[in-house]
Amino acid sequence: MSPHDAAVGQPTTDRPLTGRRVLVTGASAGIGAATARAIVAAGGRVALVARSQARLEELATELRALTPVAPAAPAVPGTGGGERGPGAAAGAEDAAEDDGPARAGLPADAPDTVGAEGPTVVVADADVVDAEAARAVVDAAAEQLGGLDAVINAAGIARPGPVASTPPADWQLMLDVNVRGLLHVTQAALPHLTAAVERDEHGRLVRAGDVVNVSSMSGRRVGSPAMGVYAASKAAVHALSGALRSEVGDDGVRVSVIAPGFVRTGIFEGQDTDAARQLGRKGEEVGLPPEQVADRIVEVLAAPPGLVHVEVAMVSVDQ
Repeated sequence: MSPHDAAVGQPTTDRPLTGRRVLVTGASAGIGAATARAIVAAGGRVALVARSQARLEELATELRALTPVAPAAPAVPGTGGGERGPGAAAGAEDAAEDDGPARAGLPADAPDTVGAEGPTVVVADADVVDAEAARAVVDAAAEQLGGLDAVINAAGIARPGPVASTPPADWQLMLDVNVRGLLHVTQAALPHLTAAVERDEHGRLVRAGDVVNVSSMSGRRVGSPAMGVYAASKAAVHALSGALRSEVGDDGVRVSVIAPGFVRTGIFEGQDTDAARQLGRKGEEVGLPPEQVADRIVEVLAAPPGLVHVEVAMVSVDQ
């Protein structure tokens, strides 16, 4: 394929996501941030969603440097959500970003980086646990990008501890973010994803929609007693992904699960418990770099339209 083809929005071998419009939750750190970088490097356009507006803006500035664009209109700040206090940056065994309560913050008239096809990067701080806020930010992102081809649900948290002594509020938080938040974003995105699907005159897919759910190896087995409730939330992600795949497959939307083991992101920092410290040390010792997980997500998105990666499981050889 010629350079001219790439210039008019056609994918090439080195930029296989050219023209793809992707919303990434949990995008301010960990797997989410690494995935956003990988998508833009592969030619895609991204909507960055997380709680921390400041960290998202830093990432957006970095991503602008990867894509030569026309001058952008000034970005209007989001409404912000603030930090959750100690442990706010903590995540899960799969290193998904903490993306708990905050408010939707993507103005309809605020493109962040503008290229020939429209914004290359848009930024939003959002509360994925709030169904209305999640819908608002997904709809605004789709408006800014001119539609959505894929959603990467990378937002997630872990609060490790034994059942006998863990505060019930920690269980609720994990289930709210890891399960309800994923459902809210996915439900809001489905009309946009199905609208982006294209078929040829024979009914064969030439452009598929994608839902990629970042789960964990813990969704298949419990690796630590302290991670039992977290594992239950990730088992729910696996089950919901399977059901959704059957529900929307005929509509041309592919549903994939990414299931890493430990990932090196420092995700348990700020949690003052023995379980968090132990798991944090192990993650730093044996975990994968988040960039390797992000590369697998790009491969899932770049697969031929008629092929779906049901589940991509991975661990480091050290684990």
